Order: sequence, then C-alpha cells, then structure tokens
Amino acid sequence: MKEDNVDKIYVYFACFNDSEVCPTISNCILSADQPENLVFGIYFQYTEDHTKYAFKDFITQFDNEFRVHYEHITEDNIQDLIGLAKGRIKSYAMCEDEEYKMLIDGHMMFADGWDTKIKNKHKIADDRGIIKPIINGYAGLYYFDDEGNRVPHFRDELTNLRYQYFVVDDENDIHQKMMRFNWHDRLPTHVMTDQNPTGDEIIPNVRFSGNFSFSRYNLVEHLPEWVIFEDEEMPWTINLFDAGFNFVFPLFDEPTIMHLYMGREPFDVQSTRDQIEFLYPDYKSLQQQKYDNISNYLDNPNNYDKIIKYQNYAKVKILSGKTIDRYVPINFR
Repeated sequence: MKEDNVDKIYVYFACFNDSEVCPTISNCILSADQPENLVFGIYFQYTEDHTKYAFKDFITQFDNEFRVHYEHITEDNIQDLIGLAKGRIKSYAMCEDEEYKMLIDGHMMFADGWDTKIKNKHKIADDRGIIKPIINGYAGLYYFDDEGNRVPHFRDELTNLRYQYFVVDDENDIHQKMMRFNWHDRLPTHVMTDQNPTGDEIIPNVRFSGNFSFSRYNLVEHLPEWVIFEDEEMPWTINLFDAGFNFVFPLFDEPTIMHLYMGREPFDVQSTRDQIEFLYPDYKSLQQQKYDNISNYLDNPNNYDKIIKYQNYAKVKILSGKTIDRYVPINFR
C-alpha cells in the first residue's frame, strides 16, 4: 500500500437518478473529522444529460478526489447494464489501494465524527485479533421534516445502526408486522426494528448488510454479478463467510450512519429517486429473474457446503436445520 493511501477511506456506491446523492456527499464530507482522507468512487447512471452536467459541476466545490464512471441508460442498453451488483463492482473498480473501503448507497446521512467512530470500532476488531473483519450493520433511518430538511427518523430507536435478526415466522410478532423481510419463500425471514443486542463495543453479526460496510478488503469480488436487487445480501453473505470474513456489528449509543428507505410516510421517498427496474421493458420477467437467481444459487451443488457452513454459524434454516429466533453468535466463526 502506498504511504499516502494509509488512513484513506474509499467511499463507493452506485446510483441512478437520485436527488439525494449530492446531499449525501456534502454531509459525508462535512461531518467527517478528517474529510481530507475521503476519496469517492461513484458509478453514476443517468437518463438525461443535464443530470450528469449538474453533478459534474457540484463536485468541483470540494477538494476531495472523485472518480466517477458516468453511464447513460437508454432503452437499448438497460437490459445489459441493469443490476446492483454490476454497479457496485464498477464503482469499486476505481479503487486505488486506499486503506479502507466503505460501501454505502447514494442516499445516506452521517453523524458528526462518523469516520473516527467507525475507525475506532475497526481498531477494536484488529486489537482483538479478529481475522478479515467487516464492520457492518443495517443503516439507521433518516427522513425529511415538514420543511424538507434531512433529519434522523422521528423514532429515535431506529436511527442507530440496526442488527438484522433472523426470526421464526410469526404473524403475531410486532416486529414482523412492522418491517418483515421475506420477499423470497426460500430465504429466512429477518427483522431490523427490534432492540439491538448488548455487548462490549463490537459483537458478531449474523449477516452482511449491503447499505453499509467498512473494511480493508475488496468485497465485491464475492458478489455474484447476476444480482439485480433484493437478491443480493444472502448469497453475498454466504460467499463472504465462506471466504473467511467476519461480520462485526459495531455497538453505538447514538446514530452514526443512516439511510433513506423507500416509503410514503411521513414523506414520499419515492419522489427522491427513480427505480431503474421501472424502465425495464418487461418488469414482470425481471422480478421472476430475481426470484430464479436465488433459487438457482440455492440449488447449485457447488454452493452446498458453504451454505451449510454459514447456516450452522448463524443458526438459521436455509437448506436444512432450523432457525433459532433472534440468535446472536458468541464467537465470530
């Protein structure tokens, strides 16, 4: 690693017609204790030229280095270019050996001193001898107040990084009623609204989160390129665990990293960004392809051993066994 890249953070993400990208970048830089250490790698998809030109003009106000891959999305190329995995792989491809790599989305909010806080958690993982640690969690929630300002979510308990628990399906579980992730009938259900676990600074996480991770490694080389959206986190989690990575959940008492999730209450978040899937010529077939991608991954005999190894760690039923409700591992492997 080049000496001038030590302590640098490569912040990378993919985006598409997202009005929150510029506020996210401003907030990320202005909230950092060491903004000079931030380098941005962005795969920037757009449909109108003025969107690209406005962004090019916006980033000139900062002294930070921006490496941007601009991609004009058209009816002719959308079928080849669509896919969250392709975007994240292309955004990471511009990394130049910066010490740390932070994967986010284009719609994020950062607390003051976020970089120091996250690095401190990584140092704790290093000091405890955790091999190949990934500091990660499901980003907390931000939204917009009545005047359109970006603010932490009105439910204080949801603004901090969230632990994603695997759960046994229960229609009476208040957290499954509130926010239940079970889009594929062959994947385990998980929730993120329940109270975070307790512990000493860091604890083992049961899964990888795609909207926030911080590590020293190239994680996208373990991300299947066929991933479109929603079909991302479980195969990526399984592949990373099989490659020897350890999922480290950082325990914070206050918000650090937040995300703008889709929803219409109290503000219509849909109005802030387009969903590229809606431009796809056959939306129904795309959704079927996402479903089939996961089924094909689970049915591939080459994946059997690593799935079994991961489900034994997380105590979750994927191919076999049973799910232990809200299980939190004691050890990282």
